Amino acid sequence: MIFRVNHKGILIEVYKAKKDIGKCVIVIPGLPNQPQNLIYGQELSDKNLTIFQPRYIGSWESSGEFSLKNCLKTLNETIKLVKKQVAIESYNCKKINWKCKEITIIATSFGTSIQLSLDNYKDIDKLVSIAPLTNLTKHSKNANLPEQNLESLYDFLKIGFKEAFRGFKKSDWTKFLKGNSKANPINNTTKIRNKKILLVHSNKDNTINISRTKEYYKLIKANNNVDLKLYNKCSHGKSIKKASLPYVTEWILRDE
Repeated sequence: MIFRVNHKGILIEVYKAKKDIGKCVIVIPGLPNQPQNLIYGQELSDKNLTIFQPRYIGSWESSGEFSLKNCLKTLNETIKLVKKQVAIESYNCKKINWKCKEITIIATSFGTSIQLSLDNYKDIDKLVSIAPLTNLTKHSKNANLPEQNLESLYDFLKIGFKEAFRGFKKSDWTKFLKGNSKANPINNTTKIRNKKILLVHSNKDNTINISRTKEYYKLIKANNNVDLKLYNKCSHGKSIKKASLPYVTEWILRDE
């Protein structure tokens, strides 16, 4: 069953697990994105995982203005809701419940810059980062590494998704790309400790180079239980998500 919840102006889709075993998964998307993440939706809930898909503040059905600060707020507020284990469904105003024994955050691409930049991870058990954007300071700065220059993504969102990302400021995006935003995982590694982490990437990714993930892995592996899963034939986006889905699902369901 899919429910729609409005939590402090944030629209969150909740996929109730077929059999609720208390494993909750928050899905944080990249940019641009679609309102519904089909890859990490019904199929995962059919594996007895309860899925939460928030829309970033200022995007799609969520209210407010889209900004890097509000992306971080979106994730923090979603974590709070998951921990409450209860919400009111928007359509019929009925109460829905779920168990919460474990919280995993799955993030892809841009979404990983939010996932890996929180101030506190005490309520998070597992992190799954797909094609992670971990080092904004270095991204697309090396001519020998094939990486997408992300500057044009701002105009693409503003023009191609005019009503979907509202109030987005160029200055905010420029600050982010220069690594001066709070959403820059390479500056946040000391805050992630004693967590189970799965990093997934492919050597055919020309949007974010695989070397960034290998670098990040070396920085966090001493203080965390990190699994590095690499693929050879996947590109950025749906390709790597679909290819890694069976392994990601099995990894989340592990109890050791």
